[in-house]
Amino acid sequence: MRRRKYLILTFCFFCSLSINAQRIETQEVIRVSDSILLANTNERIFACFQTIGGSYYKYQTKNRLATSGFLKKKKLKRNVKEIWVLYSFMCREECVRGGVWVKLDNNLKLIEPLDLDFIPKFVWENRPSDFMTKQKALKQGISYFRNDGIAIWEPELEYNVKLKRYIYRITNVLTKAKDIFTGKDIGNAETAIIDAYSGELLDIQEWTYGLIIR
Repeated sequence: MRRRKYLILTFCFFCSLSINAQRIETQEVIRVSDSILLANTNERIFACFQTIGGSYYKYQTKNRLATSGFLKKKKLKRNVKEIWVLYSFMCREECVRGGVWVKLDNNLKLIEPLDLDFIPKFVWENRPSDFMTKQKALKQGISYFRNDGIAIWEPELEYNVKLKRYIYRITNVLTKAKDIFTGKDIGNAETAIIDAYSGELLDIQEWTYGLIIR
């Protein structure tokens, strides 16, 4: 009786190993990750997402933990440890952009919650943008400049991961010259970073643009 029980347990163990060693199909990975993303958003917002080439997975080789892209492959290699599916996000004329990772284990279970903080409240509620217009952001940014410049770049809207808020970057070009090696413009600039909703100054930075570090 004990021998029979031992044989059954041994059989189950090797069956488990066999299942874990099976190659996972890319189509199934995308189906699962899509369903997780949809469950955390809604059909309208989900339609703004698209998988992109940064997606990859980790798998165990004989000597090390390796990584590989998989979206263009039919199946993943064996001995998968984790699968990270990257989605880009672009929504409407407000140019709200961002991205999110759906991180899965080798059983296609979610490893950690999705970070969707970059999606503004007005997008969730399907109403017009609350952001300042670029024209207002430009005027507000100019009021914070400390120096006279020679050109001003168009305001750039972005989600700042560190601050967990949307910002505008308004850049004041202070100097311009030609790089003798590349022929590209280089020089000094200052950038006012303001809150995209209120125009509050969050930071102002002086930096060098066009410089390539060798």
